Amino acid sequence: MDISIFLRGRTVSSRGARSRAGLGMIAAAVAIVLLGASPRANAQAFSLVHEFSGREGSPMELIRGSDGNLYGAATSGGDWGLGAVFVLTPDGAGGYSYSELHQFVSADGARGPETALLRTADGSLYGATFASATDGGAIFRVDSSGTFTLLHLLSGPDEGREPGRLVQPDGGDFYFVANHGGAQGHGAALRMDAAGVVTVLHVFDDVTGNPGRDLLAASDGFLYGVAGAGNGMIFRMDLAGVVTPVHAFSGSDGSFPFFLTEGASGTLYGLTAAGGAFGNGTIFTWDAAGSVTTLYSFPAAEGSSLGSVVEASDGNLYGTVFKVDGGGTLFRLDLAPPGGFVTLHEMSPEEDGSGLTGALIEVGGRLLGTAFYEGPGNSGTVFSAGFGGDFDLVHVFAQDPLGKFPSGSLIQASDGMLYGVASGGGDNGSGTAFRLDLRAA
Repeated sequence: MDISIFLRGRTVSSRGARSRAGLGMIAAAVAIVLLGASPRANAQAFSLVHEFSGREGSPMELIRGSDGNLYGAATSGGDWGLGAVFVLTPDGAGGYSYSELHQFVSADGARGPETALLRTADGSLYGATFASATDGGAIFRVDSSGTFTLLHLLSGPDEGREPGRLVQPDGGDFYFVANHGGAQGHGAALRMDAAGVVTVLHVFDDVTGNPGRDLLAASDGFLYGVAGAGNGMIFRMDLAGVVTPVHAFSGSDGSFPFFLTEGASGTLYGLTAAGGAFGNGTIFTWDAAGSVTTLYSFPAAEGSSLGSVVEASDGNLYGTVFKVDGGGTLFRLDLAPPGGFVTLHEMSPEEDGSGLTGALIEVGGRLLGTAFYEGPGNSGTVFSAGFGGDFDLVHVFAQDPLGKFPSGSLIQASDGMLYGVASGGGDNGSGTAFRLDLRAA
């Protein structure tokens, strides 16, 4: 499998997608029939929100605002090709209008947002870039009126390089990690106040290894992350910046942790990419004392644990894992007796799609996710599954005018509908934003 396909440009356009939605759905239905798609697919749930032009750039995942708008950042595009921050605003007639809040220019000292945005209570958007006037990257803010502020340029040798997504655990200061660079060359954990003053809280070294790109702000008031020396470790950081190793993996209990999440009850879960009983990764949980329990080891038949898990409303874990030959496994891990791992659906590359990169979300007692490529239209799918394993294709991407290669997770907006981004296709070849109305499914 060519992993580089997941890194290709994503996108955004202000042309009348809404006026074409009816024709687009008809075209999709015809295309699905011609391509031999499974009758499980329901194209009527799908409509276009926006077609991205090459000038508008390559967007990352959408986030929802409490104001009903959808926000995103583009890594390229704008009049100077340096990236943009944009908003999709409901137009009152069932559609959305696209507008740019900020186009990056050379005078900004930074370009190409690389993280999903964080929207704060005052309506401001915060993000990070890797490319900047210094060699470390930059942190920026765009307020609700579109005013851009370059908050901080990171010094690579001192503060680290390639900052990850910002979190704001208590509504005050912001926290993030730099993946490498810094005083020991292995990255750093940092805090930034509202004025953009950055403090290095912790320097990672060759004992801990480089941190992953994201921090988990948990309900216990701590921040959690992973770092990569040896078989990898979990660390905990308080808001003062004191870092405590939580667990060092031995290989037998997993290697290379890469995904952390918190359940509704405050229970913390994670995934490792390798190790465990069969060498293919594990699902684990850990407590406040740092005791890690391996909940499941993936055998080769079920794929690598490069995927995600989510705790659903029934109290069990649900997730997806890759398979190196395409497709994947959709599973349930029962946490209550009798417990155990249940394969809900083996995803066929030809029938269901491959590249399960986004996390599942639960809507109305069903789990929804995206497959980035392959499937009946060879351009990805959106799928739905019940807790018992009944599986449906909600949409098959098969025609360029409707987009192809859905990237990242779906989000549910204030109107109850689901929204996502396709990183290719559309009339301009630069991708689309789409909507799924499950009431029509």
